[in-house]
Amino acid sequence: MSNMRFSRLTAVNRILMFAGEQPVNSLSDDGINDTALAEAALDQCTAEIQKEGLTVNTEIHTYAPDVEGNIYLPTGTLRVDAVKFNRNVTQRGYQPTRLYDLDNNTYTFTDEIEINLVVGIAFEDLPMDIQFAIVDKAARMYQMITVGDTNMDQILAEQELRSRMGMMRANEEQGDFNLFKNMNNNAYWAVTRLRKPSAKYKGLIDNGY
Repeated sequence: MSNMRFSRLTAVNRILMFAGEQPVNSLSDDGINDTALAEAALDQCTAEIQKEGLTVNTEIHTYAPDVEGNIYLPTGTLRVDAVKFNRNVTQRGYQPTRLYDLDNNTYTFTDEIEINLVVGIAFEDLPMDIQFAIVDKAARMYQMITVGDTNMDQILAEQELRSRMGMMRANEEQGDFNLFKNMNNNAYWAVTRLRKPSAKYKGLIDNGY
């Protein structure tokens, strides 16, 4: 399954299906507002999930400032974080986007810096586990906007949860996370404590999700 992908058309039709609407044959501008709204929901949820920083879209780069002390970030940057502990940076601006030094309140850097870069990837290029999480989140959003059926929303909420759990499980496997490594490749200490799952999640666990 990891080598399979949703096409954008297939994703939109899945969103439409959960709202009880007919599938479309293309995403060309045919005057169907519902299709455009489904695409907008897909794009929004694609950005929302990716900005969390998953293994597939988190990269480590070392950047050196230019002659004026600026560090320009690539187009599509969603979030940045310094690899070094207690080093605080963020991104500011749009086309171009620059790295901003929160510790010293300046855009000017004097030394190179290693950062975790969270980048946006086109929906079609994402692994299918992530695509499912995005599409099911978008389907729930679209259904509430266009239909507003609260019973269907509950069904879609459970579907969204299952898809997200599948995404996070695949993300953890790909990232090889453990007690000494988190998603930002930083070391940390942790302890595991067992507790009885709530009734809401027990059914999902019993069914292997």
